Amino acid sequence: MHFSTVLFTAAAVCATTTSATCFKTGQHWGDHEPPHKALSSLCKDHTLNGHYKPHEAAYACRNSPDKGTSYTFQITNKNSIGVDVTQADCNNYIGDQIDSCGHGGKVTHSGVEYRGDPNKGPCGT
Repeated sequence: MHFSTVLFTAAAVCATTTSATCFKTGQHWGDHEPPHKALSSLCKDHTLNGHYKPHEAAYACRNSPDKGTSYTFQITNKNSIGVDVTQADCNNYIGDQIDSCGHGGKVTHSGVEYRGDPNKGPCGT
């Protein structure tokens, strides 16, 4: 392998670095189906997916069917360049927070932060 190939490979690996944090306190997701359904809709209708300018963020809140819990979802481009967030990225990275983090969490992948957080009470309270 040539030096330039090694350098390019190392740069590609660094460019896709991922770090994740699960929240330790707060509301639990409960049944995972309702937040996944809400997220799927938001990732499909371009509320959360699409082009993000440098440091741009999008936020959405949806109520659970029983109105006892709300789900907040946020995507933030922390890069100094624009990025495209696909429907799959939106569903996968925030969906992982629903499935892997009982109280919600956040993950940063390639400079884009994906956040899913269940909260007590309806949106706006």
